[in-house]
Amino acid sequence: MKDFWPPPGDKDAGVTEEDRLETYAGFHRARVRWTAELVRTAGVPDGPILDIGASPLTPELKDLWPGREVWVLDPDPAWADRVSGSGVRFSRGSLLDQSLSLPPDYFAAAIASEVFEHLPECAPHLLARVAKVVRPGGIVGITVPNQARLANRVRLLTGRSVVESPTRAYHRPWMGYGHLHEYTMDELVREFHEPTLQPLSFGAFDPYDRGRFQPLIDLVGGLGFTTLREVLYAVFRRHAPPGPNRSA
Repeated sequence: MKDFWPPPGDKDAGVTEEDRLETYAGFHRARVRWTAELVRTAGVPDGPILDIGASPLTPELKDLWPGREVWVLDPDPAWADRVSGSGVRFSRGSLLDQSLSLPPDYFAAAIASEVFEHLPECAPHLLARVAKVVRPGGIVGITVPNQARLANRVRLLTGRSVVESPTRAYHRPWMGYGHLHEYTMDELVREFHEPTLQPLSFGAFDPYDRGRFQPLIDLVGGLGFTTLREVLYAVFRRHAPPGPNRSA
């Protein structure tokens, strides 16, 4: 993979791995905090938190969930050393695994923030694996980039692609894959379903600092144009198992 990265002329050409991770953390920190707050306001019961997909922000998760046990699931064993000493427990694995190396019905909440767009599989096949490790009454929170966001519409109008180049999509350092498929709100509502998960809310938010374009993005958000916002989210509650049949 490293033989292909970065491609000639790519914005990451000449950037060290440390600088790349630091840039990622600075840009995405607000999105991670927004996501935690969305999940928290859904009413997370007592218990541990699972974050799916490690990132440079993983060591900060204990600050977002004070007093809770926090786990992270990722297929790259290098993250075990990167999160060592942070209080976050590392578990090696991926949503692409048929069976997760995690205890069933254990977590009070599971969060997959900006994960599904990196996976070469459709959401209905993966959500059951997430639901299985969340206890009844627990929360599942998901965010994905909005393919129909304002910036992408501008790119199309100016003749530029809104999808990543094959080199970025298939040869992304430490992420495995880049953005294989970003979602629209319609797709999020239609595709993200699992019988054991009750949908609580779908929506969108703008967590990123877009510099001189930020006033326009804020205006669009303030006018209620959800389909133009940067990040889409879905929040679910794991169904409690049916009680005993008292009519017998």
